[in-house]
Amino acid sequence: MSYDVYYSTGGGSMVYGGSDVWVNYWLENVAPKLDHPSKLLIHRRRPNGLKVNFSSPIEILWQGDDQELFNKYMNECRRLHILHGYYTPHKLITQNQDKLKSVVIHVSVELSLKAGFQLGIPKLKHFSANPKWEGEVTKMADKVIWIGLDRIPLHDEVDVIDIPNYYEFQNNLQCNDSNVVGFAARCETRKSPHYLDGIKSMAFTDTKDWNWWRAHYKCMFEDTRLYQFNYKNIHRFYGRND
Repeated sequence: MSYDVYYSTGGGSMVYGGSDVWVNYWLENVAPKLDHPSKLLIHRRRPNGLKVNFSSPIEILWQGDDQELFNKYMNECRRLHILHGYYTPHKLITQNQDKLKSVVIHVSVELSLKAGFQLGIPKLKHFSANPKWEGEVTKMADKVIWIGLDRIPLHDEVDVIDIPNYYEFQNNLQCNDSNVVGFAARCETRKSPHYLDGIKSMAFTDTKDWNWWRAHYKCMFEDTRLYQFNYKNIHRFYGRND
């Protein structure tokens, strides 16, 4: 039976970043309206102990659960759409590039890799990225979609469909007298975690990446209380009144 593949690096019941949240909104709002049989393929190994209790209108397959079937689905699909991909090439994409109908871009790799120079930081902490791949994959796809507000260099290279990113502030709390800074982000150079050094603060992030800054950038973070990121605790962190 003919089917389309929607490819992602996260989503479902595993949320590590904003792109994973976006994929879940796509599953909720777009997937039920697809007019052709479709599958969501998550190119990642599901962490041990992660319970999959996520309701989806289309079939979801994790690469780590059945690599052979994952590859088969990719290679035999009618059309391929990248909801969120890795920032480096992968043969599953390149060998199916003739089927690639759309790619969704969530971050400008070019701007991200230049963040360190703009901030004057000698040692850089980035996600794994190949600066050429962004240009290559967007030229392979029939449609390029940007999730964001500002124009990025990609706008000058290919036709881009803009879907503005947005935040809904639905849980506003009363203001208080606390002067503690809250940091809830990945510890990449573009997020500038080094600015917290010496400031009374709380960080909700990955402890391994946090320790990289302590080791390589010599940040002490003596005034920062660290909490290991876990998506299920995000509302608890945001809801603190201190």
